Formats: sequence, structure tokens, C-alpha cells
Amino acid sequence: DNPENPPIVQWRSHANLLFVNWLNYFVYQQTPYNIRRIQELGDL
Repeated sequence: DNPENPPIVQWRSHANLLFVNWLNYFVYQQTPYNIRRIQELGDL
């Protein structure tokens, strides 16, 4: 607890993993790549 020492940033890798997993699931896995299926989604 020395105020002279800078904080150790350990959450950066966890935040990166969370964002990459979110991006993979909600963007890449849920995107219909068949252009005909885009109309089925309606208004998001």
C-alpha cells in the first residue's frame, strides 16, 4: 500500500477476453450470412 508505486493493471487482459468473447458471440455467431435470412430479422 505504498502510494509511491503505480497501480498494477491486471484487469486489462480480462476485459480484452470479455470483449472478444462478446464480439465473437453476438456479432459473428448471430449474423446471418445468408442474405435471404436478413429479412427474417426485421427491425433490430
